[in-house]
Amino acid sequence: MKKIQLLLVAVLLTMVSSSFAQVQFALGLKGGPNFNKLDVNSDVAANYSNRTGFHGGAFAMVKLTKFAIQPEVLFSRQGSKFSFNAQNLETNFDYINVPVMLKLYTVAGLNLQIGPQFGFLSKAGGDVINNLSNVVPAAKDLYKKS
Repeated sequence: MKKIQLLLVAVLLTMVSSSFAQVQFALGLKGGPNFNKLDVNSDVAANYSNRTGFHGGAFAMVKLTKFAIQPEVLFSRQGSKFSFNAQNLETNFDYINVPVMLKLYTVAGLNLQIGPQFGFLSKAGGDVINNLSNVVPAAKDLYKKS
């Protein structure tokens, strides 16, 4: 009986060690531009335009054969520009984003990615139209924190 148990443990250890041999781990940096647009449903006659920001951060990836999980921490600058009553106004938002990507590797090294992203507002600035007539500085407490 002890020989069978010892043999079973040896087989299980061999299977576990061979499966861990296929695990890959990687760390990296990523970054790029953000193209932001403020989309407002309002009766206010204003001219909205795009604004370009940036994002950058780090990721860790654990790959198991055709699947991988990749958590990231990114800084992201977003905002918008708009004109109202002949005034040029803008908003600036800084976020700390934490996406957790599940990756499925397909043919030729391509992969499909899906997963949630949590964003935390770290800074808000710019101008806000108050009561459709007054322009006041934006305050972080006027916006959702996540």
